[in-house]
Amino acid sequence: FEERVNQLERLTRQEVTPTDQNRILVRDQLREKQNVFTNLLRDLNLTERDTSDFFGRPPATRTEAFFDIAAFIEEQRTFLEEQQIVFPENYRFTFGAYVNEGPDPSLIPRIHRQKKLVGYLVEQLAAVRPQQIHFIQREPPPGQAGPGPQAPTGRGAQRGAAQAGAGDFFTLPAAASVRVPDLVDSLAFRVAFTGNSETLRSFLNQIAESRLPFVVRGIEVEAQGVGGPGTGAAAQAQQPAVTEENVRIVARHLSRFTLTLEFVTFAGQLPQVGT
Repeated sequence: FEERVNQLERLTRQEVTPTDQNRILVRDQLREKQNVFTNLLRDLNLTERDTSDFFGRPPATRTEAFFDIAAFIEEQRTFLEEQQIVFPENYRFTFGAYVNEGPDPSLIPRIHRQKKLVGYLVEQLAAVRPQQIHFIQREPPPGQAGPGPQAPTGRGAQRGAAQAGAGDFFTLPAAASVRVPDLVDSLAFRVAFTGNSETLRSFLNQIAESRLPFVVRGIEVEAQGVGGPGTGAAAQAQQPAVTEENVRIVARHLSRFTLTLEFVTFAGQLPQVGT
């Protein structure tokens, strides 16, 4: 009996080596799951390859970033003026902090991506012909302060504040974000514009059909009346996705819409499958 016990203990301490057939089976199953996951990311436009061409190369130096941002601001102003869309005078499209110098080199890649996405949102807004774009906001760089003063709301409003970067930032609460540590990351934005329900519907449809992975996280609606701002109460709606059914339909008179959006990226790492 004692000998049998000793044999059992020796067997339990031994490492079981899988057969070649089992190794091949596990490898093939892992490759299959990896392909399914990769295709899922591609369907959701979450692969880096899908967005690398859109973002391009970020500026290499602080000086290069300064001139790149300055050119971007001028391009956006010229574009909206050509489209005859009202926007705040001297508005710097969330980059008022860089009126005199470029961002810290460690922030350049993130700010470059935010800049490209702000430009994309401006383009999509202009396409739906709002009466006015009030502001676009982005999240502050990690470690910096949260929201600044009230964002500008019209031409001539808070002219100096717009140049100094006031109102460029907002903070998205963690509970309202799609982020999952070590798996899903995002860049969040807020946009505010005046239009009617068709303006809102068209903008949401464009975001939903975009090749970029944007998710609408919230919509605020404030009735403005026919001739200008009114006293209507703001209506807020959190929605997980944009569909025809869950778009809030408001009256055809003008309203001010404030949308919160997230540009979603996959932050995890796919396992490497050996041969």
